Amino acid sequence: MKTEIGFIGSGNMAEAIMAGIIKTGLCKAECIIASDKSRDRIDYLGRSLGIKAASSNKEVFETSKVIILSVKPQNMKEILEDIRPEANTSEKKIIISIAAGVQISFIESVLYSNIEKKNEKQFPVSRVMPNTPGLAGAGMTGICFNRNISDLDAETVKNIFGSMGKTLICSEPDMDGITAMSGSGPAYVFYFMESMISAGKELGFSDDESLLLTLETIKGAVKLMETQNEAPESLRKKVTSPGGTTEAAIKHMESAGVKTEIVKGIIAASSRSKELSKLLSN
Repeated sequence: MKTEIGFIGSGNMAEAIMAGIIKTGLCKAECIIASDKSRDRIDYLGRSLGIKAASSNKEVFETSKVIILSVKPQNMKEILEDIRPEANTSEKKIIISIAAGVQISFIESVLYSNIEKKNEKQFPVSRVMPNTPGLAGAGMTGICFNRNISDLDAETVKNIFGSMGKTLICSEPDMDGITAMSGSGPAYVFYFMESMISAGKELGFSDDESLLLTLETIKGAVKLMETQNEAPESLRKKVTSPGGTTEAAIKHMESAGVKTEIVKGIIAASSRSKELSKLLSN
């Protein structure tokens, strides 16, 4: 029986994508098939989401119209060698990789190795960078495509990842920046929240009180920015009265170079993404 979407690798991000697809009605659970090194993991997803379990990666590839490669970057070559189409295969399948740092050219070099040039268009490739808030249906996903993606294929990929949040279509060179901004971005926010919670405890609040004050303040600030449709600089200035408490905090952070170092840190993440892509492609 043919399925709509197949997953090779079924970790937390794959589970988030599956859940989003099912919740939004994009695809029924029984039309999703998945493989994983851990049989327990597949059994769990079968019980919790109702998806089908595959006996092998090859079964996922052969029975699905869309194949999502949710594997560790260092395992990508082995997986691609396992599933790559035979010389006479021409049935169309969309290949999506969420493996960080693995370039489209690398995927093509293995995936297309057995087939004629004219059949490559039957296996369009998309490289995708989702982030962990997708686990809560609030993800931000960067998407790029190879030359074989049609408009309809692109819409399919956007719909899949739109089921777990927002999407941004970009060129592949921009993926390092996407990785640094939204892929790693949640960690920066959590790091700031750690700092706020620590400050709360220094000020005499309990762990629970510090968490509550921090979490609701962050949520409220994001909600305000969304509803007011104003730049963060403008909203910050509205809170910062001359000679007041907020100004005292901002001045201290500015004198310590906090904003400058945050920018440098994000750029460092992008540079590291470029380095890792080169290592994985060699």
